[in-house]
Amino acid sequence: MMIYGKQLMRSFLLLYLAVEK
Repeated sequence: MMIYGKQLMRSFLLLYLAVEK
């Protein structure tokens, strides 16, 4: 479950960066 959470967080971070750019 921890890995899934980390993956989700990473995906969210990438999305945030993409939106910011």
